[in-house]
Amino acid sequence: MKKILKACFVALLCLCLLGCGTLWCDSMKSVRAHNKENLQKLKPGMSIHEVLEIMGTESRGSSFPLVEEVGETITDIGFSFLTSSQAVRNPYKTKVLQEGRTTTEVFYYYTDMKNRDGKITDSELTPVVFRNGVLVGWGKDFLKKHLRETGFFAE
Repeated sequence: MKKILKACFVALLCLCLLGCGTLWCDSMKSVRAHNKENLQKLKPGMSIHEVLEIMGTESRGSSFPLVEEVGETITDIGFSFLTSSQAVRNPYKTKVLQEGRTTTEVFYYYTDMKNRDGKITDSELTPVVFRNGVLVGWGKDFLKKHLRETGFFAE
């Protein structure tokens, strides 16, 4: 009887986990929405400090593996699986380019999901571009144009 109950519980738990799978895969939707919403508040001429205040600098959480992972194994019911909690840094990454007296800083924010593979790629990031500490624009097209105009090569 105990084995039957245990098997039923495991089967029910597996069905629940499968049903929640799509929710877990897109648990970063709130991070992307937050960043997209805040990008609309930016204005050229803002300082880096002003942009960071608007966009936020806190890591935002998820239950899908992305950046920082803390795991624990649950074994008290006779089987084990990994649970984890993660966070995505804001901005996700930064780059600094120096040419003479011109410094270009690029902050990349997670705004799009191209593939449900648990990886954040450059195509899923929106660049925010600063020249000498002042916001000059954002977006992939703007970055390419800016790099061309300033003599840096687009990646």
